[in-house]
Amino acid sequence: MRLYHHGRAGEDVPALLHRHAARIAHVQVADDPGRGRPGSGTLEYPAYFATLQDIGYQGWIGLEYEPARDPAVDYDWLPARGLT
Repeated sequence: MRLYHHGRAGEDVPALLHRHAARIAHVQVADDPGRGRPGSGTLEYPAYFATLQDIGYQGWIGLEYEPARDPAVDYDWLPARGLT
Protein backbone atom coordinates (compact mmCIF):
# COMPACT_ATOMS: atom_id res chain seq x y z
CA MET A 1 0.00 0.00 0.00
CA ARG A 2 1.48 3.31 -1.04
CA LEU A 3 0.71 5.61 1.86
CA TYR A 4 2.09 8.61 -0.04
CA HIS A 5 -0.41 8.25 -2.86
CA HIS A 6 -3.41 7.66 -0.61
CA GLY A 7 -2.49 10.52 1.71
CA ARG A 8 -1.81 12.91 -1.13
CA ALA A 9 -5.20 12.03 -2.63
CA GLY A 10 -6.82 13.14 0.63
CA GLU A 11 -7.95 9.69 1.70
CA ASP A 12 -8.40 8.76 5.36
CA VAL A 13 -5.28 6.59 5.49
CA PRO A 14 -5.83 5.12 8.99
CA ALA A 15 -9.38 4.07 8.00
CA LEU A 16 -8.03 2.63 4.76
CA LEU A 17 -5.39 0.65 6.66
CA HIS A 18 -8.02 -0.75 9.04
CA ARG A 19 -10.37 -1.62 6.17
CA HIS A 20 -7.71 -3.52 4.20
CA ALA A 21 -5.52 -4.82 7.06
CA ALA A 22 -5.81 -8.47 6.07
CA ARG A 23 -4.73 -7.72 2.50
CA ILE A 24 -1.71 -5.47 3.10
CA ALA A 25 1.49 -7.22 2.09
CA HIS A 26 3.81 -4.25 1.60
CA VAL A 27 3.83 -0.56 2.57
CA GLN A 28 5.71 2.29 0.89
CA VAL A 29 6.29 5.75 2.39
CA ALA A 30 7.12 9.26 1.18
CA ASP A 31 5.83 12.64 2.36
CA ASP A 32 3.98 15.37 0.52
CA PRO A 33 4.87 17.81 -0.92
CA GLY A 34 8.15 16.98 -2.55
CA ARG A 35 8.13 13.23 -1.96
CA GLY A 36 10.56 13.62 0.96
CA ARG A 37 11.13 11.45 4.02
CA PRO A 38 8.25 11.02 6.51
CA GLY A 39 8.05 14.08 8.74
CA SER A 40 9.26 16.47 6.04
CA GLY A 41 5.81 17.35 4.73
CA THR A 42 2.14 17.39 5.59
CA LEU A 43 1.13 13.72 5.77
CA GLU A 44 0.29 12.35 9.21
CA TYR A 45 2.92 9.63 9.45
CA PRO A 46 2.80 9.28 13.26
CA ALA A 47 -0.89 8.35 12.89
CA TYR A 48 -0.17 6.09 9.91
CA PHE A 49 2.56 4.20 11.77
CA ALA A 50 0.40 3.94 14.92
CA THR A 51 -2.36 2.44 12.79
CA LEU A 52 0.04 -0.06 11.25
CA GLN A 53 0.94 -1.17 14.77
CA ASP A 54 -2.73 -1.29 15.79
CA ILE A 55 -3.60 -3.61 12.91
CA GLY A 56 -0.62 -5.84 13.65
CA TYR A 57 1.23 -5.15 10.42
CA GLN A 58 4.63 -6.85 10.52
CA GLY A 59 5.65 -6.67 6.88
CA TRP A 60 8.16 -4.55 5.04
CA ILE A 61 8.03 -0.78 4.81
CA GLY A 62 9.68 0.49 1.64
CA LEU A 63 11.18 3.95 1.49
CA GLU A 64 10.07 5.51 -1.79
CA TYR A 65 11.11 9.05 -1.03
CA GLU A 66 13.66 11.29 -2.69
CA PRO A 67 16.76 11.23 -0.47
CA ALA A 68 18.62 14.38 0.52
CA ARG A 69 21.81 12.33 0.00
CA ASP A 70 22.80 12.84 3.64
CA PRO A 71 22.23 9.74 5.82
CA ALA A 72 21.98 11.93 8.92
CA VAL A 73 18.94 13.61 7.34
CA ASP A 74 17.51 10.82 5.21
CA TYR A 75 17.16 8.33 8.03
CA ASP A 76 16.94 10.48 11.18
CA TRP A 77 13.18 9.87 11.38
CA LEU A 78 13.63 6.10 11.71
CA PRO A 79 13.38 4.79 15.27
CA ALA A 80 16.31 2.68 16.41
CA ARG A 81 14.14 -0.42 16.90
CA GLY A 82 11.32 -0.33 14.42
CA LEU A 83 8.15 1.71 14.71
CA THR A 84 7.44 1.08 18.37
